[in-house]
Formats: sequence, C-alpha cells, structure tokens
Amino acid sequence: ARSDLPIVGGWLQELWLAYAASWVGAIYDLTIVFFLLRPKTRSLAFLAVIVFHIGTWLLFNIGMFPWIMIAATTVFFSPDWARIRLTQFAAKAGRWFRRSSWSDWAEAFAASGRTATAPELRHPRRLITVLVCYATVQLLLPLRPYLWGHGHPAWSYRGFNLAWQVMVAEKTGYVEFYARDPSTGHRRKVDVRDYLTPRQEQLMAQDPYLIQVLAQKISTDLQAPGQSRPEIRVQAFATLNGRPSQRLINPEADLSARPHPGWILPLQE
Repeated sequence: ARSDLPIVGGWLQELWLAYAASWVGAIYDLTIVFFLLRPKTRSLAFLAVIVFHIGTWLLFNIGMFPWIMIAATTVFFSPDWARIRLTQFAAKAGRWFRRSSWSDWAEAFAASGRTATAPELRHPRRLITVLVCYATVQLLLPLRPYLWGHGHPAWSYRGFNLAWQVMVAEKTGYVEFYARDPSTGHRRKVDVRDYLTPRQEQLMAQDPYLIQVLAQKISTDLQAPGQSRPEIRVQAFATLNGRPSQRLINPEADLSARPHPGWILPLQE
C-alpha cells in the first residue's frame, strides 16, 4: 500500500521483501530484549528500536503504538539515566544562555541523585511469584484460540484480543442490520450511522462480537413500551488476508439475544 514512498517504494511490491521483513521482524522481536538488557549493546539496540518502530509507523496505520513502544523501551535504561541526561542538558543550556542559576540547579539536582539510596526490596519472593504468574498469563493468552480449536482467531475473533495477534491479519468487513417485529413480521433496515462514526463502523464490521453488541443496542432502542424486543439479523461479509469475501455471520441468527452456537460462520479456506 505504500509503494509511493521514495527509494524503497518499488521494493515494497516485491515478494522477497515480504519474506525478508517477516524474518527480520521475528528475529528483532525475539532478540531485542536481550540486547537491551546488556549495557554494552543497549545504545545500539535502542537505535534499532527507533528505526524499527518508525518503519512500522510509515508502513502501517497503527496510530500511537510505535511512539508508545519507543517511550516504554526506556525502562531498560539505568534508573538514573533521565536524571543524568536532564542535568547535562540543564548545564549546557545554562552555559548557552548564560544563566548561572540553571547550571546551579543542575548541580544541585545531580547531587541529590548521588546522595539518594534505593529503597530496600521487601518480600522478594512475593514479587517473584507475581512476576511468574504475569509471565505465565502472557504465554498462555496467545495459545488459547488454538487450545479451544475455534479455527482462525482473526476470523472468528474468539481468543483474538489480548493474545499478541499483532500484524497477522488484514481484514475488512461490511454489515447491514435488519430489525424485525416478531408480532407483525414487519422488517426494516437500520441505519448504522445513527450509532457509529465511520471509523467505528469500519472496525465493528470485521468483529462478530462488536456486531452482536450493536445488534443488542439497536434491539433495546427499538423496543416499544409493553412489547417484546425486535429481532435483529445481519447481512455480514468479510475478507481476511486477501481471500474472497464470504459470510461472517449466519443471516438467520437473531443477535438481539444470546445467539445459538454456530452463529459465526467458519472461514472457508
């Protein structure tokens, strides 16, 4: 999609680059933490972090994620790195602008850091237990859709969220909502624009569970006093990773209540 970029744009259409980017990205994700943990390689590793995330920011529409990751990576630096850099900057700024007060403040700030002592860690075993539990959860979350056997998680969204499923799916959807009065049989189309912005509609149309939530909201809003809630059915289609468009949700399923098993149609390979 970014073949319009200068210099590298033509390469982005090459199949070899897709494979190379996949392998480089995997190697980066699996090794970067170890390089960040070592003081000798930390600076180069942080530079690699910046290059990697700026590259993903240029190529993909992932919002603030790259900048948050770059900022969060500073947790690998020594605890006093920010204090040292800030005092150095303040001292230089004081000399540049001939403000002796800035230099004096920098010296006092640095001195307070040298005299401070790290607090003693209490109950280290409890902390280790908490960290082990956290790491275990992070390892199990990506595996749950495969343990349940619900097919491709990016299609059904069963176990998709909070499972490190990043950049593995390109998915778009289209959905229309229809309300049916069970007492009269009258059926009409519901305008989704009354509920969602265009961006919200785009994200909702590819997620069966967001479609279900909106269907229940529509049913509640359309319920007349003293009458039963209208049934909500959808015409929902989606395409995943270049596959032809296919039905995402059973058009006969009533989404105004908890639908029966099988309401999400399986992905046809």
